[in-house]
Amino acid sequence: MNNGLTKPISQRVDELMVEGKASRRRAWVMSEILDTILRERGPAAKLEARQYIMDYCGLTEVVSNGDAKLINYLAKHNHSTP
Repeated sequence: MNNGLTKPISQRVDELMVEGKASRRRAWVMSEILDTILRERGPAAKLEARQYIMDYCGLTEVVSNGDAKLINYLAKHNHSTP
């Protein structure tokens, strides 16, 4: 099996989506794709793959009111944000 190490992350994610659609489930699952990317390439690649999938699906992050307050507090007090 090709583990996709020499391919761009977006191409590997596309392959995993196709595999998911061809499976018995007939769907891909974001968490499963991200787990595969994490195993194959590590945490930074997982974040890139997640962003690719979010963009592919036209999704944006939803920040809760509590998270927004924390981000504003950290920014105001010159701390790095998550």
